[in-house]
Amino acid sequence: MGAKDRGWMDGGDDDASVTTTRPLWATPASERVRAWRPGSPVAEPDPEEEIAPAPSPKPAPRVEVAAAPAEPVHTFDDAQLAELEAAIVGELREPYLASARSLAAAVNELEQRLYDDVVDLAVRLAEAVVHRTVALDRSILLENTRRALRMAGPVSRMTLKCAEEDAPFLREQIDEAVRSEAGRAIEVTVRPSADIDIGGCLLTFDSGIVDARVPQQLSRLADAVKAALHDTAARRAASEPGGDAAEAAVGVPVADLSDDAYLASLDDEEGAP
Repeated sequence: MGAKDRGWMDGGDDDASVTTTRPLWATPASERVRAWRPGSPVAEPDPEEEIAPAPSPKPAPRVEVAAAPAEPVHTFDDAQLAELEAAIVGELREPYLASARSLAAAVNELEQRLYDDVVDLAVRLAEAVVHRTVALDRSILLENTRRALRMAGPVSRMTLKCAEEDAPFLREQIDEAVRSEAGRAIEVTVRPSADIDIGGCLLTFDSGIVDARVPQQLSRLADAVKAALHDTAARRAASEPGGDAAEAAVGVPVADLSDDAYLASLDDEEGAP
């Protein structure tokens, strides 16, 4: 190794004779520090670059919207207001009346069903009460038989069908009952039948029959009561708005029956063969 090399490695005083051949990044840090001498040039730090501020966005162009011209306020006088009100009422009247008719018809129909159910329940209860009452009081059976004889009218002979429980009692009492009603003796045959309930009877003779069975009598009574209830409901519905529609929905004609006419209709039904 030459003197120049040793001077470079040892850091000798002869700076001019020392020639550095290695790049700065290849020189160890300790050598780089020892290699610097007072008076040597010092590298100036790079000046900091000034960052220019970002340009502010340009404002959007302003769009001018022309205001719509104000419409003049239209005023109505009393005559025009009345005409307008009449037109509105005319448009709403028919739908309202149609709804009222439909509602009245539905309510009336529901009432009729309720009436029928109540009457049917009353008939069943009455039938049970009649059967029990007749079983305890045989005079009711005899009175029912007398009524059937009056409805049959003058006959020479007849067959009387009755319940098996009532046959012995009627065989004992029928001759006297016939004489008291017809004023003369009539040939009567008492025949038990499983189709006849206790307390009822069925008379057959040459010119027809008289059905005096308890269920049939109660059924005729129930029909009369239902007709009266339907008539009352129909007349009430006819007097209210939508009554015609309610009557048409129920299908019950409006009739005017007084109490006397009603009772007479019951008698006619009982007397019908």
